[in-house]
Amino acid sequence: ATNGTSSASYNVASITDVGTGRITVVWATDFSSAEYSVAASAVKDTSLSGTTSLFAQVRSTEMAATGVGVDVIDANGTAFQDPNYTLVTAFGDQ
Repeated sequence: ATNGTSSASYNVASITDVGTGRITVVWATDFSSAEYSVAASAVKDTSLSGTTSLFAQVRSTEMAATGVGVDVIDANGTAFQDPNYTLVTAFGDQ
């Protein structure tokens, strides 16, 4: 696994690739608690071979004031997939 890069980051300290279809995002400024809203989506370039319909979901066991874990799975929900892009937004009190 390799670390991810960000094309635009607001309050992101780091993105770590922790395995196929799995990333961890660490916030530069922590939220006041783990009670904030996160939305995640994933994009796979359709010109590449493989699954193109993907789902991104927040790992509830890795939602903390300091960061969040995100999983990307195929449309059947049976296998982790590496997307071309994973998009994560978070809203809450800091």
